Amino acid sequence: GVHGALQFLDQHARDYADRVNLVVAPCISPWAYERIHRWNPNAIDPNRSFYPGSPAGESAALLDLVWP
Repeated sequence: GVHGALQFLDQHARDYADRVNLVVAPCISPWAYERIHRWNPNAIDPNRSFYPGSPAGESAALLDLVWP
């Protein structure tokens, strides 16, 4: 989860610095995280929506960031 991703960055990310480009997005939907939900305000689960043309704005934004 969020805390595990942040802990990984803190403790292990330097180990990979010279081998990979590492992008960590620990919280795709802050709205859902704060409410302890999987879905966003539009009742779409961003965690299950990582595909081109995603209806979840959060997932679409992250895909735009990392997809060539």
